[in-house]
Amino acid sequence: HTLTHTRRMATKIIQSLPSSVRSVTVTPDCQHIVGGCMDKTIRVWSLASGKEVRRLEGHAGGVFSVAVTPDGQLIVSGGGDCTVLVWSLASGMEGATAGGTHQHGDVCRHHP
Repeated sequence: HTLTHTRRMATKIIQSLPSSVRSVTVTPDCQHIVGGCMDKTIRVWSLASGKEVRRLEGHAGGVFSVAVTPDGQLIVSGGGDCTVLVWSLASGMEGATAGGTHQHGDVCRHHP
């Protein structure tokens, strides 16, 4: 029952995402969907309620790539501003920044 509900909610959230979302991932515990958006934000939705629970701001350009660490504690985002930001999923606080010359934040697609 819970898995069916989670799948239904994930489908509902993904189908209703704003067109500005460019990258989506699900947390390892299947509790949240994380999306990188062209409006320079990272958004987090609850799979239990379907509601947006957090909006992270810090990139100077659109967010093209998001990933969640295997332990589910950190979000890594890559933006068109050529930065990679690391965030706490629990608090939404930005923890680290790395700059570089990668194209459109593709670095996040290869997280451990």
